[in-house]
Amino acid sequence: MSRSYASRGPGEDRPPVDRECGPEGTSNEEPRAVALTVAWMLTAIASLASELVAVAAMVLNRMLIDPHDAQKLPPLARVLPGWFLFCALATGLLCLALTPAVWKVRREKPPRSVMLFAIGAGFLPIATLFVIRA
Repeated sequence: MSRSYASRGPGEDRPPVDRECGPEGTSNEEPRAVALTVAWMLTAIASLASELVAVAAMVLNRMLIDPHDAQKLPPLARVLPGWFLFCALATGLLCLALTPAVWKVRREKPPRSVMLFAIGAGFLPIATLFVIRA
């Protein structure tokens, strides 16, 4: 009587696993493509994180201080939203610039959802800048 593969103990023979990414989890992508993809995703995440801090600082500034007397704000509180929005804008633009490069360099194209996430993360700071300046 045959036991299922899940009930076998360690060291017992198992059927070979068909891996798309090669032996022992190595990628079929070139190292420069992997590095570019990692940088691309890091810029997307950094852009979203900076955007979150910038918007949170703007909301806190408007909630805590009278809008007619902005001089009551400490200097750091006045600079913080703009600084993080600048960081979000810089990393967002870099993310948008890396998106076509990643598409071109990779053998296996990124999933559509990941592409949309990166494009959205790149455009969000631009949209925020237009909204707060309007």
